[in-house]
Amino acid sequence: MRTADKQALRARYEQRAAYAFTPHTRPDTDGYQRFKGPAVAGHLRCPNYPRSLRLPHTHPTSTCTPGTACACGKTVTLPPDTMPWTHQRTPWGTTAWAADYGRRSTVESSNAEIKTHRLHMDRGFTRVFGTTKNTLLIAFALAGLNHTLLRAWHAKRHHPDPWAIHTGEEPAEQTLPRPRTRARRRETSLDALISGTPPG
Repeated sequence: MRTADKQALRARYEQRAAYAFTPHTRPDTDGYQRFKGPAVAGHLRCPNYPRSLRLPHTHPTSTCTPGTACACGKTVTLPPDTMPWTHQRTPWGTTAWAADYGRRSTVESSNAEIKTHRLHMDRGFTRVFGTTKNTLLIAFALAGLNHTLLRAWHAKRHHPDPWAIHTGEEPAEQTLPRPRTRARRRETSLDALISGTPPG
């Protein structure tokens, strides 16, 4: 999706977030947790919850019928087996959720660079004993990785080396290897393969 489409979709989820139940207490030791309705949380104006009508008119107003039971002003308790794998801290699709998801993608990409693509940090990466020694060596290794990623980012975009700019050196011409191309296959027909006639 394009950035504008993502922003428009998140804006729709932001409007729905005002109607969502939010945590009222932390989970108990046995996993039960209380959730409060949107009017109790102060996110929604509801005619069945008079206190919520004191909220500014910038808050959305529910379409609940006065005197008819609704869940806007209720508090419910959910057992631990209710949506255990899908419950998240922030409502799905909102801007806050997108920020959390973006941080996860960044962390996973960093772990891939550290463990697989560039640094290959695994068991036995350092050959010293002691927390202090290992911490220092890993810190130098991560600093070197950041330097490599920084130069690679500039090289892919044909920008000068940032370190050369800071040291006053003349930027050297950076050339990237040409992309590999696969040889084009010869066109053949099913009749030629069956009869053994060479293509051409």
